[in-house]
Amino acid sequence: MIPHRLRPQPFANRYWLYKRWSELKDMEDTIDNMSFEVALEKLESIVNQLEGGNTPLEEAIRLYQLGNRLKKHCESTLKNAEERVSQITLDAEGTPSGSEPFSETSS
Repeated sequence: MIPHRLRPQPFANRYWLYKRWSELKDMEDTIDNMSFEVALEKLESIVNQLEGGNTPLEEAIRLYQLGNRLKKHCESTLKNAEERVSQITLDAEGTPSGSEPFSETSS
């Protein structure tokens, strides 16, 4: 007979997956408010987890979807920053002399 502490715990893994899923769900809700640096750090973390190959299938799918949302957020933030930088005007010597009005558009 297998001692109780060594027996597989059928609900322990489910609880862990549910807890992890809840954390991922909370993260999804806050992506739009993340800074570029935080979103990129989270995206790198997800890539490392997926590359590790030890993630259960359902969680891997969820992580992939979350990573895709983070990637889109990072791309959008970079595009917005590039547009703002392109609005900087230069004088004849090439030094910044001001900026053109910038109209923020959500993408």
